[in-house]
Amino acid sequence: MINPAALVLADGSIFRGESVGAEGEVVGQLIFYRGAAGYQEVLTDQSYADRIVTFTTSHLGNTGINRQDYRSESVTAAAVVMRTLALRTSHFRSEISLADYLRRQNIIAISEIDTRELSQRALLDSSLWSSIITGHYSDKELRLRAQQLFQQQGIGISRDLMKEAVSTTDSILHPLGA
Repeated sequence: MINPAALVLADGSIFRGESVGAEGEVVGQLIFYRGAAGYQEVLTDQSYADRIVTFTTSHLGNTGINRQDYRSESVTAAAVVMRTLALRTSHFRSEISLADYLRRQNIIAISEIDTRELSQRALLDSSLWSSIITGHYSDKELRLRAQQLFQQQGIGISRDLMKEAVSTTDSILHPLGA
């Protein structure tokens, strides 16, 4: 069963995808990792602490997780955004799948997101604040909850942008162009 999730940007834009980690909600600044390998090191690296890490590679999780590649004992990233989660791991050192590891570490993750679109937006706004919310919610419910989460964190939101995003469906982005 696919559990839905949504990435909601501070401007009210919604990217719908699938939850592939822990359930819940999280707020943070989106940052981008453009490397094709090293996701385990990135997730456990202190320099990515408390940020929502967006991996721009097309598939994530192919090699699974192993004890040798930790930078710290636990995941330091707040959450993970990815294009596609690999359904199987295929590496001789793999001890656990990426999805299982994220769930055990209680890290929210979303897949089936157009990371190219997010990267392009980052060129226009280098401080992309966002939230990830898992579960079945309408667009209006997602925007309202995200706005509450942003306010709790003291993140400023342009009321005009949020109002504009709520009144139009142009800003709603669906996974894989669906």
